[in-house]
Amino acid sequence: MQFTEVKIEVFIPEEYIETLRDELNKIGACKTGEYDHCLFYSSVKGY
Repeated sequence: MQFTEVKIEVFIPEEYIETLRDELNKIGACKTGEYDHCLFYSSVKGY
């Protein structure tokens, strides 16, 4: 089976977002078309 697109969903402390983005970009995981460093994040609170 070959995938061309996947969704990666992780829950990490906010201070690690840039590090995660940079490391994922190094392996090409944040590239969409001609764009790199593509990432969406949202703040959540657990109860």
